[in-house]
Amino acid sequence: MRIFKGNAVDLRFLHSNTYDIVLLLGPMYHLFNKADKLNALAEAIRVAKPNGVIFAAYCNNDTTIYNLFVQHQIQAYAESNRLTQDFHMKPLPELVFSLSRKAEIDSLMQSFSVRRLHFVGTDMLSEFFGDIIDGFSDAEFELYMQYHFQMCERADCVGMSFHFLDIFQKDSNTI
Repeated sequence: MRIFKGNAVDLRFLHSNTYDIVLLLGPMYHLFNKADKLNALAEAIRVAKPNGVIFAAYCNNDTTIYNLFVQHQIQAYAESNRLTQDFHMKPLPELVFSLSRKAEIDSLMQSFSVRRLHFVGTDMLSEFFGDIIDGFSDAEFELYMQYHFQMCERADCVGMSFHFLDIFQKDSNTI
């Protein structure tokens, strides 16, 4: 295994069509414009072998907005002009995180010759009741995990997660 430190939007130090698996776990959280997001995805796809699998993680806008309500911070965000009228967090670097909705991710992915394998809500609503989960007995935790794994990929539930994981495969004809 080889691990490299680099810039997700410019991986020219890596050869094309080299890796079976490419992890884009974190950079999409901190890219604030569409061009950079497209470049990061393009680079991850470029360095993957044909039929290679890419894992790209995103922060979900809407559960973050719910969390702002829970923490009684939504008013401050609204008054400081950090939200759009449809409650999307504006892509401002000073906010550190870039938040996405699935439709935006789908729109980005239309630019590439890839096949989505899975789109997963990784943590679902566990952020809201982590202390309760920590107190589960082993049997309760096992049941919770069974439930979690059933829910995390359901199209009608995936938006109930703080993080998304898009797992897709590079087209075998892409060189």
